[in-house]
Amino acid sequence: MKLSESQIRTSLRALRDEPSVEPTVPVPLSIELLTAEVLEHQAELPRVRVERVAAVRARMEAGRSPSSDDLARKMVGRLVCDRLR
Repeated sequence: MKLSESQIRTSLRALRDEPSVEPTVPVPLSIELLTAEVLEHQAELPRVRVERVAAVRARMEAGRSPSSDDLARKMVGRLVCDRLR
């Protein structure tokens, strides 16, 4: 999955609790900056979300196992989506 520059900027603003309006002067982005910020925020998240584990168990008991791509997307998406709540 390749992120656009706009998606990266939106994600970083969400992680920093910044307004969703694009800045008038573009800020240069780097993969190092993005990686460092994502890892920093990941360290602050709870290790296990009990409600999500219960939902996954229910799906697996029903025979609906996710693909490896689905799992990878969920892991990355969690970092951003939890912060946007």
